[in-house]
Amino acid sequence: MMRRSLVILAVVAGALALLALFVVLRQRAATPGKQFQVQKTGRIRRIVLRRDTATVVLRRRGDTWTVNGRWQVRPRAIKVLLKILREIEVKSPVSDELAARVLNDTLVRPVSVTVRGRLLPIRTFVVVRDTLLPGNNMMRLKGKKKWFITWFPGEDVDPAELFVTDPWYWRDATLFRYLPGEVWDVRVHYPGRQEGYHVTLDTVSGCIRFVPEDTAWMQEPVDTEKVRRYLTYFQHLECDEYVRHLAADPADTLLRTPPLYELSLHARGGEHFAMKVYPLRSDDPVKKRIVTDVDVARAWVDPPGEWVLIRYFRIDPLFLKAPEFVVREPAVPSR
Repeated sequence: MMRRSLVILAVVAGALALLALFVVLRQRAATPGKQFQVQKTGRIRRIVLRRDTATVVLRRRGDTWTVNGRWQVRPRAIKVLLKILREIEVKSPVSDELAARVLNDTLVRPVSVTVRGRLLPIRTFVVVRDTLLPGNNMMRLKGKKKWFITWFPGEDVDPAELFVTDPWYWRDATLFRYLPGEVWDVRVHYPGRQEGYHVTLDTVSGCIRFVPEDTAWMQEPVDTEKVRRYLTYFQHLECDEYVRHLAADPADTLLRTPPLYELSLHARGGEHFAMKVYPLRSDDPVKKRIVTDVDVARAWVDPPGEWVLIRYFRIDPLFLKAPEFVVREPAVPSR
């Protein structure tokens, strides 16, 4: 009797599974315009992008995404990609003749995209970008022959642009992020000059200790509100680009030279950050001399212990001089 019941349950379960599969397939067939969509992006655990020998794996662990198991993914980049996957639609089919013409171009490099859940793939498709195509892209599902132009309704954007196989594109550019009150120690040093200072903040009592390197400013009253406002500058800092190709010897040689600025900070939980900023110089073939970039600097940052390029406007607020914290007496109006 027990065995018969189990057989019946198995048959019913199998019939329900087949019915569910039939409904899903029927829905997909009825809405071909949404065949590339992953509407429930919360189910996604991994996105694999392959182009020739380049492979990028975006993996979700809790609320964090990583790229190739090494770095955190830029939050905005993954947010936009998930939005594309959720809302991408087919705009029109591509003729077999045009598709063949595009694929015969030796410069075309298709990107294979696999979107996976916890166990099984959710969606697998191929992306091709080429200016010969209306909308500059075409896509097809794995195992299918028909190519389609896709678009992002309501937005002037090519959805195929987001399937990037360069891991550096996905890497989070954030160097540090601290909440107000977490930073309790900052040191700014200008090598060869007496313009640096040391700031400490007692996060319990709120007392501020400000020690300028220039003894001429030692006895001057400090504007504690300016110091507190200064500490809020450390809530967030991003680099503009990680330097990928800097040989070890030039890097070591540069680190042995005095930087323009040095910054170090400590935060709650024992976290620390250090940055040395150097001018970015290059040969100018027109002027026939070495010129210094006035907008971008090269910086050694630790963590992660790498070279980055960073714009001056991002770091200028972090490198204030000691006199800028001194209380200024209001001017006496002349009669």
